[in-house]
Amino acid sequence: MRNATMQLRPLKGLKRKQAPYRMLTVAVIAAIALLSLVTFRDYGISADEPGHAGYGKRALAYYLSGFADTRSFTFWNYHIYGAAFDGPAAVLNMFSPLGEYETRHLLGAAVGLAGLWGTWKLAFLLAGDAAGFYSVVFLALSPEYYGHMFNNPKDNPFAAGYVCALFCLLGIFRSLPRAGPKSYAWFALAAGLTCGIRVGGLLLVGYLFLSVAVGTVVYRNAREWLARQAGYAVASTAAIYAIMLVFWPWAQSVPFTRPLEVLRELSGFDFPVGFLFRGRTILATAVPADYLPTYLAIKLPEAVVVLAILATGLGLFRLIKEWRRMDRVKAGMWLLVAFAAVFPVAFIILRKSTVYNGMRHVLFIVPLLAVAAANGWTAVMDRLARVGRGWRTAATCLLVAYGIGHIGIMVRLHPYEYVYFNRFAGGLKGAVGSYETDYWGEAYSGAARQLAAMMGEDRKYTASLCGVYLSCMYYLPPEVGFTIKPRDADFLIASPGAGCDKGLGGKPVITIDRDGVPLAYILDLRKRRMH
Repeated sequence: MRNATMQLRPLKGLKRKQAPYRMLTVAVIAAIALLSLVTFRDYGISADEPGHAGYGKRALAYYLSGFADTRSFTFWNYHIYGAAFDGPAAVLNMFSPLGEYETRHLLGAAVGLAGLWGTWKLAFLLAGDAAGFYSVVFLALSPEYYGHMFNNPKDNPFAAGYVCALFCLLGIFRSLPRAGPKSYAWFALAAGLTCGIRVGGLLLVGYLFLSVAVGTVVYRNAREWLARQAGYAVASTAAIYAIMLVFWPWAQSVPFTRPLEVLRELSGFDFPVGFLFRGRTILATAVPADYLPTYLAIKLPEAVVVLAILATGLGLFRLIKEWRRMDRVKAGMWLLVAFAAVFPVAFIILRKSTVYNGMRHVLFIVPLLAVAAANGWTAVMDRLARVGRGWRTAATCLLVAYGIGHIGIMVRLHPYEYVYFNRFAGGLKGAVGSYETDYWGEAYSGAARQLAAMMGEDRKYTASLCGVYLSCMYYLPPEVGFTIKPRDADFLIASPGAGCDKGLGGKPVITIDRDGVPLAYILDLRKRRMH
C-alpha cells in the first residue's frame, strides 16, 4: 500500500517544474534557523514563562518520583494544560550549558521552525512548490508568529502542532479509500502532542472524522472502505488521547473525565480582566463579536490579510461556479483547511468565549492564513502570466519591495516583534492608546539588562516593577534586592499605563521604545527616598 502522506506529492494538474521554489524554501527555513541561533538570547522573559517553567519542573518531578510528587496538580492554574513543551524544556535544562530561559527560548525557536516546515508541507500538498515557498515567507514575515516563537511556551507550540497535524490529516484524506495505519499513526502523533500542550487540540479528532465523512462524498464505493477507515480513525483517536495523557500529569488521575471538563471550562473561562480595544477598556469575558476579526486584520502583514481574503473569494467563486467540473479531492482538501481556520474563530465568537491579549488565542490559525495568502498570490501570478510576462515581473518586484520594507519594520521592532501592528492600524504608533501592545511585558527584560549595565560595580540597590518580577530579576545582578513596594525601591521598572508609578515622581533614566513608542522605562527613585 502506497502512503500518500509520506510521498508528499502535490495534486494532479499542478505545475511540476517548480524545483527552484523547493530549493528556495529550504534556504529560507535554513536562514531563519541560523537567525534564531544568532538572536535567541535577545528575547526576554514573557509574563507567562516563569509559571510555565515552574510547571515544567514540577511535571518532571512527578515522573522522576514515580508519580508520587503531585505538586504540579495544584500549581496555580497551569495544571489544566499539558506539559508537552514545558516537560521537555525542563529535561533539556538538566543538561543544557545555557541559562534556563535561554534554553527554553532555543527550544521554542526549534518548535517554531517545525511550524514553518508543517506550513510548507501543507501548502505544497494543496497547491505545489510555489505555494509552499510563499506560505513559508508569509508566515516568517508575520511578526505575530515569529515574535512568539522564542518565549511563548503555549500558543506557538500549539500552532506548530496544529498545522503539522493538519498536513498529516490531508495526507489521510488524499489517500482515501486506501489510507493505511502508518498515515493515521503520523496524524495521531502530531495531534497527540498538540493536545499535550492544550486540550483544545481535541478539535483535530473532530476534523479526522469530518475528513472521513467528506471522503464518503468525494470518493466512490464508500460502503466498501468506510468501516475500515472508521476503525483506523477510532484507533487513531485512542492513540491521540493516550499521547495527550502521557504529557498531562493532572489528567492522568481521572483520565476519562478531566480533559473533557477542562475543554468545557476553557470555552467559558472566567477571567474578568480589563484591557484596551479601540480606545475603550473592555472585559475579557465580554469582548465584542468583531474583536478577533479586527485583531486578525491589524496584526498580520497587509499582504497576508489582502491575499488571504482574495484567495477566500476566489475559492468560493470557483466552488459555486465550477463544482461539477472541479477536482473533488482538491476541493475537499481546501474545504477541510478552510474549516480548520474558520471554525475555531466562529466558535469563540458565537460561544462568547473569554479572549484577551489580542489574537494570541487564535495564533494557531496564522499558518493556515499564510497558506491561503500563498494560494492567493500564486493565483494572481497565474492570471498575470496570461496577460504578459512583464506584468508578472512587475508584481514580483512589488512583492519583493514590500517584503524588504516589512523586514525593515521587524528589524526595528526586534526583539519585540510581537508588538507589531500593520498600516491598517497606523502601525505601532497608531495603535497606542487603542490596543494592547507589550501585553506580556517583554520590554521589562530589556530595561533590566540596561539597568544592570548602568549599575556597573555599584550594585547595592533595590528594584521594583509593575509586572512579573522574574522577568527582570533574572537579568539583574544577584546583589540587587527586590521589593513589591515601589516606594521602598531605588529603581522602578514600569510601562506606560501600568499605574504603579503614580505619585512617585522620580526621573526616567532608561526608556525602551520602538518606532518612537515607549514600551518600558526605569525611574530613578534614589533622590526621592533620600528626601
